[in-house]
Amino acid sequence: MRQFDLIFTQISLKLQLNIINATGSPMLSDCLKKNVKLYLLQEVLIEIKTILINLIYYTDKAEGLNYKVDRVLQLVLIFVQKKMIHQLKFVESNLNYSSSEAKWLLKNLETEDGELIKWVFEQLFVSIIDNHTLDSKQQMLIGSILETLILKLTDILTYLLLIELKSNSRIVENTIDVDTLFINAQKNNLYWNSYIKTNFLKPKSIYSGIYNLKIFTGNGFCNKLVYFPMLKLKEKKYLSTLQFIVLIYLESIDFLYPKIQWTFRKVSTKFISLL
Repeated sequence: MRQFDLIFTQISLKLQLNIINATGSPMLSDCLKKNVKLYLLQEVLIEIKTILINLIYYTDKAEGLNYKVDRVLQLVLIFVQKKMIHQLKFVESNLNYSSSEAKWLLKNLETEDGELIKWVFEQLFVSIIDNHTLDSKQQMLIGSILETLILKLTDILTYLLLIELKSNSRIVENTIDVDTLFINAQKNNLYWNSYIKTNFLKPKSIYSGIYNLKIFTGNGFCNKLVYFPMLKLKEKKYLSTLQFIVLIYLESIDFLYPKIQWTFRKVSTKFISLL
């Protein structure tokens, strides 16, 4: 239990140091006022820890952890929202976590990082139930995955807040213009964006085992690539027909196109030299 507490305490302390986005890619939570952003990040961290403790202590050791990742993530959002209603007076009503866009966002998060999240929960479960000691590399990896999860859940919370609040002036920086109507208009695109990204733009992730994590450092939120070969044992061996076709297409482009381009340049150079 000491290692469990240490991991969450370290993350909490890192949040206090710097919450600037240094990843190079914008996040929706960047528009929030510093105190609101820090509040959401800390509350998400606390609820993940609380739910994880309950999940571990109310689970039969013989059966092991058995849960749905998207349901656990939804519970985190619901419990954070309940706190906001009591502590932040401008949040007057419940956020709609059963809406289709909220479900799509959570499902997309599960698709991208579901195996990582399961691995983290299982490692912490074993460390507490069996009094197993995590080595330093495991602790660092678990911390990095949790940091990424906290940031992504905070982004989803930010999205739901901007959609539901009548006025964003209390949570958004004065220097940032947030067009809520534009954000609201993107609801119908959430599913297809997630579907295309998962099945077309990133089919190689089925094999690569490379994950782009967001970690907390002294410079703020930074990107960190992690190769996680342990997941390869759990990945499906068979692809859908659609995924297989797309994968073959992309592999062909990666392999054939540069060679065709190189051959064409060579032939063109040779032809010109003969003139």
